[in-house]
Amino acid sequence: MTEPQLSNSQPQALAEDEITLKEIFRTISGLLRSWPYLLIGVFVGLTIAFLVNRYTLNTYEVDATIAVEQVDNPLADAAGSLSLNFSWGGSSVLKTTVALLKSYSHNMRVAKKLGWETKHFVEGRLNRKEEYKPLYYSVEFDKDHLQLLALEFRMELQPDVFILSFEREDLLSTYDYSEGLSEAMSEEFDFKELVGSYSYGQWIETPYFKFRIVQGEKFNKTMDDNNGSISSSFMFQSYQEIANWGLKNITLEEEDNHESTLLGLKMKGAIKAQLVDYLNASVAQVQDYELKQKNLMAINTIAFIDGQLSNIEASLRNSEQALEEFRSQNLIVDLSTESQQVLEYFIALEQERASLNLQRSFYRYVLEFLQEKQVYSGLSLPTMSSFNDPVVLQLTQQLIESSVSLERSNYTLEGINPAAIELEKEIEYTKQALFNAAQNALSSSNIVLEDLNDRINQAQSRISRLPATEQQLINFQRQYEISGGQFELLLEKRAEAGILQASNLPDSKIIDPAIDRGQLPIGPNRTLNYFMGILMGLILPAGFILLVNALNSKLRSVQDIERASILPVAGISPHSKYENNLVVLEKPKSSVTEAFRGLRSNLSFITKTPAPGKARTVAVTSSIGGEGKTFMAINLASVLSLGSDKVLLLGADLRKPRIYNDFGLTNDVGLSNYLAGQVESKTIISTTKFNNLDVISAGTVPP
Repeated sequence: MTEPQLSNSQPQALAEDEITLKEIFRTISGLLRSWPYLLIGVFVGLTIAFLVNRYTLNTYEVDATIAVEQVDNPLADAAGSLSLNFSWGGSSVLKTTVALLKSYSHNMRVAKKLGWETKHFVEGRLNRKEEYKPLYYSVEFDKDHLQLLALEFRMELQPDVFILSFEREDLLSTYDYSEGLSEAMSEEFDFKELVGSYSYGQWIETPYFKFRIVQGEKFNKTMDDNNGSISSSFMFQSYQEIANWGLKNITLEEEDNHESTLLGLKMKGAIKAQLVDYLNASVAQVQDYELKQKNLMAINTIAFIDGQLSNIEASLRNSEQALEEFRSQNLIVDLSTESQQVLEYFIALEQERASLNLQRSFYRYVLEFLQEKQVYSGLSLPTMSSFNDPVVLQLTQQLIESSVSLERSNYTLEGINPAAIELEKEIEYTKQALFNAAQNALSSSNIVLEDLNDRINQAQSRISRLPATEQQLINFQRQYEISGGQFELLLEKRAEAGILQASNLPDSKIIDPAIDRGQLPIGPNRTLNYFMGILMGLILPAGFILLVNALNSKLRSVQDIERASILPVAGISPHSKYENNLVVLEKPKSSVTEAFRGLRSNLSFITKTPAPGKARTVAVTSSIGGEGKTFMAINLASVLSLGSDKVLLLGADLRKPRIYNDFGLTNDVGLSNYLAGQVESKTIISTTKFNNLDVISAGTVPP
């Protein structure tokens, strides 16, 4: 509805992105009017939250605490003749332990200790959940036989037999538990042939797996509780899967200060007993590894001594037997004073030479160790005699310390770290220096050995001047005493190494082991899930409603009109519920009539007053049919006529004329007849029964 004669004061159109407070309230009001959709959304959100809370497994957190401090062997200083003490060294022992716990190799060792080669599931009403070490059955398998991964063995357990079926994934692979290696399954295998009933304890064997199902201690009770049938399943899993699971779920919290070096271990998962076992196994494996590293030098020393003992023990046994036989045959028990003195001197020289030969053997052992080994923390150099070369001892200790530092850095530094590269260079230089020093010491001992041989030859000459029987007794007793002295020396050194090994302690001490203390689940947060369900139940339908309204291009409010046009809005009219269009004339107290009265008042302000003898012209139009042009025109004309204005209502819709119907008039003569020149203007005006209101209909023009 427009008025061509407007005043100069025109309201400006609203900016497109301007949002008024009234519009905000209108939006909120529109959402509140859509409360059924919001209520349905809240109901759906709460339902989803309930299902999530009902069928999501609880998540638990289990923790353990260990103290990590460098523990030196208290007997290492007392047994100074054996340099067997091992230490990770320095204040970085905590960081080394942290890096060790996070390493893949450590978690692989833990996985192999746990015995989790099979993963078990139990069927529920709507879903299934994992079982940890079920007590009513167990799976025994051959570790020397290949086992199949990614194949689910489903079982219907019954009192006497179980029914086996299979659920497979697309990619199957075989796994060798002895080697820890997997390989893709190259040939297709028809598992349907194996579906059927089996007895408990019966081996089920194919080229790809070999196992049997054994009843557990609570088999009968579980059967009774489940009416004689249990649906269960299991899968084989690799050590790599277990190690990756551990790495994913374990977290470490370190506290390193001057007063304490505590390390907290935490794991999250659905089964508390599983978390407890993994944490405790991980801590135990750390302690075993630390002891193994500390005992490595002692083990190598004992192995070296044992190799020497096996040879000397045989020589000692033979010389002892020969001495006893000679004494019994010749009835000689003691030697003369002169012979005894010569024997003691001779034995002292022989023992000295034997000790030197033993030391030379150890120098050769060092040379072989340096050529064959890549890790030198297990090298040790026990003091066997006074011939120990101080340079060799010093370089050995230096090589051990550098090797230990490199092993520590391997857990805390990347391989390309400059510090690690510098340590590798230092180890290589020390190794070469020790190799050269050992060779020099071995060569230098030749001079001492030659001197000892000369002195022994001189003593042998003195023995040759004794009676023949005493000479033979001296030879037998010399062999026995020399072998016995070497044997006792080696036993002493072996005992020292064994004592030091037994007295070594790990650097990690358990303060608080992982245990099931009845911890409450930490997830899911059921209250938060319900809150999120309500929130999403409101946001999604509200967002959809707002989106639909935003995409709706219809003009639904005054603000929409003001935004789309610079023309002023004279008024608005509500929808009419009455049967005809004469609402203003027939229903003067209706809201529709009141709206048209306001429109009449607004028109008097926004239109110019016509000159004397002139009339105001108001046009009512729309873009398409059915939008209410006829209704607006009739009632506007009616309300203006009630205000004592003389009103002429002109129906210019020549295609679908309708105005004349509401006033009970005919459409025989009208505007079209006048425009065609058939009649005069006065003849087309029809008077209505209402005061001050005349009508010109569209009229009809004959073809």
